[in-house]
Amino acid sequence: MSAGLYLAGAGLVTPVGFGIEANCAAIRGGLDRLDELPWHDDDGLPIIGAAVTGLDEAPVSERLLALLAAVVEESARRWQVERLERLVIAWPSDAPGPCAGEAELLAQLVQRSGVAIGALERVLGDESAGPAALERAAAHLGAGVERCLVCGVDSYLGPRRLAGL
Repeated sequence: MSAGLYLAGAGLVTPVGFGIEANCAAIRGGLDRLDELPWHDDDGLPIIGAAVTGLDEAPVSERLLALLAAVVEESARRWQVERLERLVIAWPSDAPGPCAGEAELLAQLVQRSGVAIGALERVLGDESAGPAALERAAAHLGAGVERCLVCGVDSYLGPRRLAGL
């Protein structure tokens, strides 16, 4: 019988807040920050959506890095650790990376989040990336890694991404 995979914490960044508590409070309070975006659908109607404050003008690669850094920092704070042994990221297959490769992404993420990270693995995909990232984390834990953070990051703030919805 194999050991179980346990969820020990969560982090979240959305247009209504940074952190689990802020998001839950905003949702309970009926806040959604929805408004017309600067793009239109195939019928010429404005697309309704919301952006994370301060990231709406940033290129998609910068948005993804900022969102990811915020969740890494929140998760490390919740676990009360200064170092994460392993990070597995579900990354949208059609989104540009903020860096040339994993090593550069790791360096930028450590700098932005203030959290030391032993190793990083990016799992590319769309709907399948999240479950695939969980499978990779389970494999790492089964191989003796003590703690593994799994993150999913995406941004739909752009005409090309929104057109596919």
